[in-house]
Amino acid sequence: MPYTDVTFRNDVGRTIRLGWCADDPTCRHVDHWIAIDSGATATEQIPSDGLALRRFVAVGPPETVYGCFTFRFDGRQPERVLPISRARGCGSGR
Repeated sequence: MPYTDVTFRNDVGRTIRLGWCADDPTCRHVDHWIAIDSGATATEQIPSDGLALRRFVAVGPPETVYGCFTFRFDGRQPERVLPISRARGCGSGR
């Protein structure tokens, strides 16, 4: 399966947690969390099969939800670098 690398750049001035919202379109249930320090980056490989949406939620202390990122790639794409400040609403009141 092809993958697209997505690099998340923490530009919000504090450590955040980035969560993968597997099988949850509202991002209320997270299967996997990674921490990204202020000014640091983290890269995730997103399956690029065009079949399913992949969602991530960005959360900082004290449980501040910065928003979500949603991806669906039809085939491998060039690497994307996204600042955390570009996260948008999760569609769930989060």
